[in-house]
Amino acid sequence: MKKCVFLVLQLIFLSLVISCSDSDEKSSVEEKQEQIGHDAADAIKAPMDKASDVQAVVDKHYAEKEEQTEQ
Repeated sequence: MKKCVFLVLQLIFLSLVISCSDSDEKSSVEEKQEQIGHDAADAIKAPMDKASDVQAVVDKHYAEKEEQTEQ
């Protein structure tokens, strides 16, 4: 009887250890997915920001040309 109780306690302890280690693995996987998501967002935003900057320069250039033609 004592051996059976001891075995059950060991199984419970082992299952707790395994479940805790799985949650750690999930969190590391989730962290990796989050990092990949941020990298992808940055990869998309960078060209859009550059295009926005170029558009601002072009608009400024056209505004200067219009001012010159009005004078």
